[in-house]
Amino acid sequence: MSALGRAGGELKQDELRSRMVDNGDPRVMRTRRRLVDAYRALLDENDGRRITVTSVAARAGVTRSSFYAHFTGTGDLAVTALGEFIETVIAFARDAVREGGSKREVNEHATLEMVRFIDRRRDEYGELLAHDADFLRAFEEAFARSALRSLLARAPVLGDPEVTARYAAAGTVSVISWWLRENIELTPEALAHELILAFPIDFSGPLDGVG
Repeated sequence: MSALGRAGGELKQDELRSRMVDNGDPRVMRTRRRLVDAYRALLDENDGRRITVTSVAARAGVTRSSFYAHFTGTGDLAVTALGEFIETVIAFARDAVREGGSKREVNEHATLEMVRFIDRRRDEYGELLAHDADFLRAFEEAFARSALRSLLARAPVLGDPEVTARYAAAGTVSVISWWLRENIELTPEALAHELILAFPIDFSGPLDGVG
């Protein structure tokens, strides 16, 4: 196939995926859900084998062409699965803070849950974070969106919400990537604690007895 032909095919796939993402058809949403759930199940099995499009499609009971109608590849699917988890964790944290919980304690717990999620699946996510720049950017964007929603639900905040959310996201993703890539000898608990100490005060709140 000519380069022009391949480019045309890729464009059609991109257009199809865009329509699928925005499609409210229950059948489309069910297929997308099955793919995400299949990927999560394969991650949880953690048998050391690389997760492939073929293995995800087989677990979900769909064809490879149906997979590519929804996702560009397993990296794209990994971002979606991780993004959903982050959104769930941050939503719980947001509710806990609204109910009077300490920002520092609640957000440290949420950060720990995220670090543990990635650590338990480091064979897959460690590789993506260390070597896939597109995944890294997408992870950062997903984190920033969730963090921004959390900040916008709080009033007042000290800094510009989007700047704060993106600052926290970029720093967190960079540190987690470094931790995995270099096999840094910090437990998930220790890493989460250090991250929350470095977070902007709108996420972490003042230290006890300070401010």
